[in-house]
Amino acid sequence: MQDEQTTLFGSGMANAARIVHFASVTGSEDRRKTIETLIALAADSNPASCWDDQRAQELLRRESTAEECRELGMSEAMIEHIFGGDAE
Repeated sequence: MQDEQTTLFGSGMANAARIVHFASVTGSEDRRKTIETLIALAADSNPASCWDDQRAQELLRRESTAEECRELGMSEAMIEHIFGGDAE
């Protein structure tokens, strides 16, 4: 899990085949940390990491809810951006 999170932060397209797999995340603490990592990536506006931003947003959309992200501190603007009409 740690290696996969590090890959998301540091490598971008070089390791595009490696991504966080939620099926391997066990326990609520690990899930929380994974979602927080994805929130940080999704919110990043660095042009060098735009692939990671998009991928993180896709994962958040697929694997979490607006409410879960809200509870973990994601801004309302970002929730609207990622979840759109499903943000409530």
